[in-house]
Amino acid sequence: MSAQLKAGVIGLGILGSQHAQFLNDQPEVTVAAVADILRERSQEIGGRVGAQPYTDYERMLKEQRLDIASEIQQALLDLQRERERIELSQEGIVSAQEDLRYAQESYRLGAGTILEVLDAQAKLTDARNAQTGALYDYQLARLRLDRARGEPGEGKE
Repeated sequence: MSAQLKAGVIGLGILGSQHAQFLNDQPEVTVAAVADILRERSQEIGGRVGAQPYTDYERMLKEQRLDIASEIQQALLDLQRERERIELSQEGIVSAQEDLRYAQESYRLGAGTILEVLDAQAKLTDARNAQTGALYDYQLARLRLDRARGEPGEGKE
């Protein structure tokens, strides 16, 4: 039989609390520590799963020799940040499309140069590339959240 794995859970909101309980229910895992910025929550969940409560996750990681550190809260924050990047990248595309239309119309009327049109096209391409990067990073954040939840990496929220 293999040795017990020592686990710690960082972020004890709804998902983190469920994850702490899930880990605690695994025969090969001991939840040794939990951390949340709310002392009461940390103490409550720590008491429920028999873990040392912390309000400072860095201190928890320094003091505990953990085999597993589940960071649900950070994974959720990363996912939210990537959602916002996608929204911003879409705004960038809309703006670049408008700039291109303006540059093309100015050129058609003889008030603009072909260089301005080419520059606007390049900026639109950059905006589309930025969106592609944001979408890619979003998918990675979804997979990291799945991993933090202990779920297969399907990228579902």
